[in-house]
Amino acid sequence: MITMLYWFLWVYLATLTSAYPGGAPDGSCGHMTPAHGSPASNLNQSPFYLNVSATSYLPGEKITVTVLSSGANFKGMFLQARGEDSPNNAIGWWEKPNGTSFKQMKCAGNKNSALTHTDGMPKAAQSRFVWIAPCNSTTDYRFYATIVQEYARFYVKIPSDTVVRGSGERVCKPPGSGGTDVSLPPLSVTLFVAIVHAVALLR
Repeated sequence: MITMLYWFLWVYLATLTSAYPGGAPDGSCGHMTPAHGSPASNLNQSPFYLNVSATSYLPGEKITVTVLSSGANFKGMFLQARGEDSPNNAIGWWEKPNGTSFKQMKCAGNKNSALTHTDGMPKAAQSRFVWIAPCNSTTDYRFYATIVQEYARFYVKIPSDTVVRGSGERVCKPPGSGGTDVSLPPLSVTLFVAIVHAVALLR
């Protein structure tokens, strides 16, 4: 009887330590898989999917990623953007989510490069999050979400559609640097300023 009680206590403690109701641990940044002791559910049967607000981007532009479902709520989430040239690393910067149910997270040494949940309470789908493309980015991206519906029912790396690098350039300052996006002035203005400066030097 005592042995059985110890066994139940061990299982209970193991559940508490592996569920991570306060969010995904740092060690899961790469594989994005919960340590729940059970295999991931079939992605083809997932009621959850991701919607992105754009099909292309330029450096520094914002993209809204929405977690949607066919009516199901979820309890946990781990959300990242990954580039085709770095498929195992979280890239970019996530804005601070509204409310208190989600938080920013550091992955692969990149500050605020992922989002996760802060508690184990049920959360409605249609949750929206804003991602900012890196200033030096030249690759295409996909967003990936691991969604925990219940403790033993979770879906790993639900993919979004691909967001391709648009043609053209855009000057920007990295998020968190204290600056804002800066667009290049029109060519005509640049030439005018250069001519005025040259005339001033000739006087």
